[in-house]
Amino acid sequence: MPYIWRLAWVVGLFLLTIVSFDIEEQIDSFSTATFNIMPNIWANFLIPFIWGIYLSLILIKKWTIRINLPLLLCVFLPCMLLSLIFPLSFLASFHFPIGLGWIIKIMSSGLIEIVAGLTLMLSIFNSNNERIN
Repeated sequence: MPYIWRLAWVVGLFLLTIVSFDIEEQIDSFSTATFNIMPNIWANFLIPFIWGIYLSLILIKKWTIRINLPLLLCVFLPCMLLSLIFPLSFLASFHFPIGLGWIIKIMSSGLIEIVAGLTLMLSIFNSNNERIN
């Protein structure tokens, strides 16, 4: 039975890859047709966040809600706030100071959003004394 779960996860991985690339292409074509970059900005946040949630599915062993507060506060919350700075800066017309160009480089990789999605799920469904393997 655990083999079926892992094989289904791999099939879902391929399906999520296909769907996410298709959604990115559709949003890119919509953004260029309407000259509106906001859907593209939010997609660059949401797609890696969903990837992080999906990657966490294979790591969670028990689906009982036990909140890991240190993981939620010390990893998820800072990553979520950092990943929301860029989309919210377009809504509020906020500009980054000159010395903070390294934040834009880090956030453009999508890794912060993946970590935010992954640690959200792990902080909800894992407790402090469980190992993640």
